Amino acid sequence: MRFLFLSRSPLYWVRLFLFSYFICSCRSKDYEIIYQEPPLQDFEASEVSLYVQRPSEKAEIRASDYSEIYNDRIAIVSGNVRILLRDLADVITAKFNSDFLKIDRKKRKWILKGNVSVQMHHDIFISSDSLIWDIERNRLKIPDTLSIEHSRGEEKGINFDSNLSSETWQYHDVSGYWVSRDFADSVQVRAVLGQGHILRGNLQVFYFDAGLKALGMELFGSKAHCETESSLLTLSGGVRGVDGIINFAAEQMEVNLREHRIVANGSVSIERDSVSLTADIWREDRILKETELWGLPAHFYRGTTNIQGRRLNYKQGDDILFVDSTAVFEDAEYYIAAQKMSFDAREQILTATSDVEIRDNDLDGVLTGKYLTLDQRNESGRIYGNPRLIFVGKDLVFRADSIAFDGLLNQVTMMGDVFFENRSLRVESEEAIVSADGAQVVFYHGIQLKEKAKSNNYSYQMVADTLSVDLVEGEFTQADLNGYFKVNIETVSEDMGLILGSEGSINFSKGNLTAIELNKDSEFEYKGLEMPDGNRFKGEKMKLSFDNQGLSQVFVEGDAQFISQLNKVNKKRAVNHIFAEEINVRYKNGEIDNIFIGPSVQGIYTTGNEARK
Repeated sequence: MRFLFLSRSPLYWVRLFLFSYFICSCRSKDYEIIYQEPPLQDFEASEVSLYVQRPSEKAEIRASDYSEIYNDRIAIVSGNVRILLRDLADVITAKFNSDFLKIDRKKRKWILKGNVSVQMHHDIFISSDSLIWDIERNRLKIPDTLSIEHSRGEEKGINFDSNLSSETWQYHDVSGYWVSRDFADSVQVRAVLGQGHILRGNLQVFYFDAGLKALGMELFGSKAHCETESSLLTLSGGVRGVDGIINFAAEQMEVNLREHRIVANGSVSIERDSVSLTADIWREDRILKETELWGLPAHFYRGTTNIQGRRLNYKQGDDILFVDSTAVFEDAEYYIAAQKMSFDAREQILTATSDVEIRDNDLDGVLTGKYLTLDQRNESGRIYGNPRLIFVGKDLVFRADSIAFDGLLNQVTMMGDVFFENRSLRVESEEAIVSADGAQVVFYHGIQLKEKAKSNNYSYQMVADTLSVDLVEGEFTQADLNGYFKVNIETVSEDMGLILGSEGSINFSKGNLTAIELNKDSEFEYKGLEMPDGNRFKGEKMKLSFDNQGLSQVFVEGDAQFISQLNKVNKKRAVNHIFAEEINVRYKNGEIDNIFIGPSVQGIYTTGNEARK
């Protein structure tokens, strides 16, 4: 050990003797200094151990060389400098290593330089070229570049500042990586500012104006929080991200690194190729490649297609969307509402279930049912489960086992147990085709037509093979008949009529029957109380006219025949059979009022076995 002696007072030399005796009384090569007060002279020593006691902690310094400059109140420690910082319970709180230590008593600072390393809580290691320990404020500062290593990663930065007593620190221009527990891939970090905390014994790091890479994503946020023990990465203050071809944004996001799950909240938006998603909450399983979105509502956009609902589930790999609450589908042609939906965006196939409602821009009516399939490319679909087609303003209702709609043909096809109803009529059939505007309907197979309510003194029923109907404001105006048909007529006076044919038409006025025209195989039989055997008409063509009392006229042309069943004469049946080019019979109150027959009239009158021409 070397000492530097200068001229001093006698008291100085007494203190120096005592200090020198204390040092020299130690081990032969190591010298120990208990630093209650600074030394009273300039001196140098080798292989020293220095102990400094403070109110809240104590420090142990070991080094190869020690020198004291008394006037400047500076101590220089060099050569493999090692510092142990302990709390009052004698627990080591920090370890320091460096090539050089300057103890400045005036400024109350310790300055370390050269290969500086610090070991802090939870095996946190800090390396730099220099470090300043502000004793007065109990702060560590590193103004230059530093690196931080720990069990989960490594980071670099500048301008380190730490308050050891509160177990917090911060640094700027951060770059590095983290590896979370049970997570093989790293989390790459870049940030303007980083802050470390020891909370409840766990290490947590916060980043500000941060950019991170995790689970194949690039994430950007005003604030990021890494919690390595729970494998959680949290971003807030406005989050943006990129995942290959996917761009997304949210107010905040939590990434579970262990389970490969994402939860984002607030103004969520996702862009992927031509698909756009918006929601209040976004949850994603990156292993299963399933995306779940919640909102009031959440939206799926693709071109002109907009699908919304309270909960959306999107399978990215298959490009399939599921909506399981209050679903709505809209595109250039359709508006569809249901409780649940699925949409194959690749094949452009939509299915919907529960409380389905369909509106088409070209369809004046509304389709409802329980189940729906829609081929968006062909603008066609089918609805099942008690389906209905309703033209609200026209009071038209159609029901069937299933309903198919075709946006290209602008028509709707009813299949199986078709039921039609308007203000005045009911029609049942096995099949029907309805125009999009509800102005034309064609009924097929097993047709039955009935009056909904008797507004006149007669009623009628019809069965037919094919019935083509024109409607105005929901009411029948004309109906064409093709194939076999039969019409039954009944008046309040119990007069009855039977009409048969294979081709014809029916005319209506304000929903009331006005005329029936038969163009082929026409036959009509009419009878009442006064003519129990009735009258029969046949011909190539026939027109029957009706007023509010019932049958008003029968006009037959082309090989016309009129067969009249008369009252019995002398207990013998009398039949009058007339042939002519035309026959015109007018009725009044159910009885014949006048008859016009001609030209080329022939007749046969028969009573019993006697016939006369």
